[in-house]
Amino acid sequence: MTKHSKSFCSFSFLLLALACGLANAADSTGSSDESILRQLNDDYIHAFLKSDVARYDALLAPDFRCIAPNGILLDRASFLSQSRSSARGNGILQSG
Repeated sequence: MTKHSKSFCSFSFLLLALACGLANAADSTGSSDESILRQLNDDYIHAFLKSDVARYDALLAPDFRCIAPNGILLDRASFLSQSRSSARGNGILQSG
């Protein structure tokens, strides 16, 4: 699995975690779902590349879960902790 496909896998879980809030955000801002998803995608990629744990903290739903490529299930706190401790914010994506 390449780094890009691993990132996409994690992003897919992020989208699932955020999907419930999209309708409310679209209603209150008048933005389309597509533009909201594009902005969330940009925010997620930026947070990943910059190890921006504060942005992850703002983006992730309280019940966020991530299944890493190595099969480990991470809750929100574990995901944030591993992102914080990783030099590039992507330690959860590495097998081991």
